[in-house]
Amino acid sequence: MPRRILKGVVISGKSNKTVVVKVERKFMHPTFKKYITRSKKYAVHDEKNSSKVGEVIRIVECKPRSKTKSWELFKAANTSSSPKDIPEERKQESKK
Repeated sequence: MPRRILKGVVISGKSNKTVVVKVERKFMHPTFKKYITRSKKYAVHDEKNSSKVGEVIRIVECKPRSKTKSWELFKAANTSSSPKDIPEERKQESKK
């Protein structure tokens, strides 16, 4: 069975080798046809303590490591859109 991969935001990193990640999902209400946002918090194993609060990361399902931890850090998602991440060619095109 394939392991699930989710994307979320780190909301707490106070524990050793553990971070708490908030994952949001959106779905349409069956009757009212409006989008509803639901969120869930997961305890994630972070071996190197590399994640910081506010980072967007990807997590992957794993075998249970403790009573609450059954997810581990997959990799940090690159979602920044700062000007330094845009290649030089695209910067020059946008100025024209």
